[in-house]
Amino acid sequence: MLKLYLILSLATVTFNIKALHRDIRGKQSLRMFDCTAVYISPTEALTAAHCVRNASNYMWIHDDSANKSYSAEVIYADPQHDLALITAPRATNRPFVNLGTGVVRMDPIYTYNSGDGIPGNWNQGIVSNLIIDPDTNTHQILHTASILSGASGSGLFDKKGHLIGINTMTQGAMAYAVDISEIRAFLAIARAF
Repeated sequence: MLKLYLILSLATVTFNIKALHRDIRGKQSLRMFDCTAVYISPTEALTAAHCVRNASNYMWIHDDSANKSYSAEVIYADPQHDLALITAPRATNRPFVNLGTGVVRMDPIYTYNSGDGIPGNWNQGIVSNLIIDPDTNTHQILHTASILSGASGSGLFDKKGHLIGINTMTQGAMAYAVDISEIRAFLAIARAF
């Protein structure tokens, strides 16, 4: 379990975005948002598309394990499936995770994220259900590993530490993650873009 924790902690980073924000009176200002991202190659990371929706040119990835920050940019975002591929070209030789193959109900799963401004949140749970969102036709994993606010975009991992989903939201005690099948299809489009 310690080995899995170390792998996930090195491949998961806080994604900081300064984005233009309008308050209820219509006043515009720059505001900082935090999400989480997971490296899938030495310079590419996946996160949720809603994390980068209002991103301006002030984006960076903070590597909590090395206490370093790198500028980042969006390569491709798919709001319908809530996935975004970002790059931090200066963050070379980053540890990254491999893509998994999928899960079934009752499989153990793990998350590592930086929710509520607190880095290093480790959680485990099980796959509760595999569903298709009727509004977006997106395959999702419903699971019991808790994720905090600001942990959107964090990875959902199997017991080998392989990425099987990207966490996008919580509802009560359950969390939702975009399934690896959607991630693979997204990456094929994003890398060809």
